[in-house]
Amino acid sequence: MVEQAKTADHRSFAVTALTQSAVWTARWNRVVGAWPITTAFPGGSE
Repeated sequence: MVEQAKTADHRSFAVTALTQSAVWTARWNRVVGAWPITTAFPGGSE
């Protein structure tokens, strides 16, 4: 949980992991032809 990380190293690791996860998800969505490739945060219909 990024917001509860006590050290800068832990926060950096968590942010990197979240970023890589989002990038890989977008890449796989493109590979399988999903549309839209990404979903706008927070994912609502507004």
